[in-house]
Amino acid sequence: MRSDWYIPICLGNERIRINGEKAHSTQKPEELLYRIILSTSDVGDIILDPFMGSGTTGAIAKRLRRKYIGFEKEDFYKKIAEDRIKKIVSIDEEFLKYKIEKPKPKVPFGNLIKEGYIKVGEILVDKLGNNKAKINADGTISNGEVGSIHFVSAKILKKESNNGWDFWHVIREGNLKPISDLRWEYAKKFLNY
Repeated sequence: MRSDWYIPICLGNERIRINGEKAHSTQKPEELLYRIILSTSDVGDIILDPFMGSGTTGAIAKRLRRKYIGFEKEDFYKKIAEDRIKKIVSIDEEFLKYKIEKPKPKVPFGNLIKEGYIKVGEILVDKLGNNKAKINADGTISNGEVGSIHFVSAKILKKESNNGWDFWHVIREGNLKPISDLRWEYAKKFLNY
């Protein structure tokens, strides 16, 4: 979802009218509440609206399978909100539950040395085995160039920058193992990832 939202005011079929007149002068656009509720809650959470008005918050909460509590002191608006919410059909739960990709852990390459995942002097290779670099005690690597796993891989590829975690591998039991796998192992053990 974008960080800037262009949402029109409540118009057309969305605007609740009684005898041709607006039922509530400050009825909020459904799209606004949809985005707010979707981005700040999960299925089954409770949404509170202390000024329920025409029931937009409750209607969208029901559509998104959230529980909701709404307060409204005016009987006229309570009736409008109740009638509106009764008509709402909830979205199937399977379309509301999804996993957001977990960000990659921030692990300094030197921590893998410190904890024994890799060793000083060990050789890193690219996935084709064409490029190699030695691991230095300070967490840099060298192959004629000296620098971070990112810097050296970028130089090899003749790029401004490159993700060294995806470029470099270690050899374990005769097989190539991406150092990004070692980063995840470290993160699970030390960062509770």
